[in-house]
Amino acid sequence: MAARRFALTAVLTAALAVSSFAVGGCGRHRGEPLYASTVIVGDSVLVRVKHAYVKGDRVVVKTYMENRTDQPVTIDRDALALKLNDGSVIPRASGRTTQHKPYVLAPGEGRDVHVDFRLGGRDARVDEAALVIDGVTIGGDQPQELGEVALSSRHAIRRNIAKQSAAEHEAAKAEQGEEEVEEAAPSEEGVEPSDATEPAEAEEEAEPAESWQIGK
Repeated sequence: MAARRFALTAVLTAALAVSSFAVGGCGRHRGEPLYASTVIVGDSVLVRVKHAYVKGDRVVVKTYMENRTDQPVTIDRDALALKLNDGSVIPRASGRTTQHKPYVLAPGEGRDVHVDFRLGGRDARVDEAALVIDGVTIGGDQPQELGEVALSSRHAIRRNIAKQSAAEHEAAKAEQGEEEVEEAAPSEEGVEPSDATEPAEAEEEAEPAESWQIGK
């Protein structure tokens, strides 16, 4: 039970930390902010979301990516994608000013990587989504998808925390009920056997009657 309370506390702390970090940067864009934790995808590239927000038909994600391998890493921004909660995947938007040149990061090197996506008529109320880190080349390997970075709105974070809190509460109640049942059960240790279970003592053998002989 203590472990579950610790897990919930960790989630709350992480959510507050993410919110305080991201809201300062996203607020000035006057769009609906999205929050994310810093993660290392594929044990290779650190991804920190600096600013992410939904504004009109656009989802903008500004990140910092760092090579955590001992080989050069190439990041193709055109291969990055946005996965919505319904499973649909949106490719990177492209316009007249869009830069397409891949970024090459030496071991330990990092840089800002900014991308945006067009919802194309989809619902602009994006509560949860994921930035798909695809098209990454490590050394001489083929480009590959390393993983995803979860993006959540403030509403989604609160909803998920409430769900986990309710689950923790139900689990605690169930555990308490089990403990009460165990305490109510009689212990078999130290219980003396009842008279009914004690073996009957062997009756003492009757003393032999004295023999009487008439006339003696």
